[in-house]
Amino acid sequence: MNGDQVEIITSKNQTASQSWEKFVITGKARAEIRKVIRAQQYDQYVKLGHNIISKALKVASIDLVPVVVVVVVASLQLQLQLQLQLQLQLAHR
Repeated sequence: MNGDQVEIITSKNQTASQSWEKFVITGKARAEIRKVIRAQQYDQYVKLGHNIISKALKVASIDLVPVVVVVVVASLQLQLQLQLQLQLQLAHR
């Protein structure tokens, strides 16, 4: 130990970045960064999928109500609305 002191500045608005992987030393730290990035991407895909659903239903003059979503989810044999939103976004890429 050389006695250097480090000031750690935190922010509630800060999110992980893939560039952080270049700076960390341990595999555990890299794994945590990847985990956070995957979670952020998942959330982003779900939101974009929701937007795709909303726009498609709006074009078809159908209100986005839970009953419509349940019918679509059931007809596609998905278990959750989130899966529908995620699948739509991944297919839209």
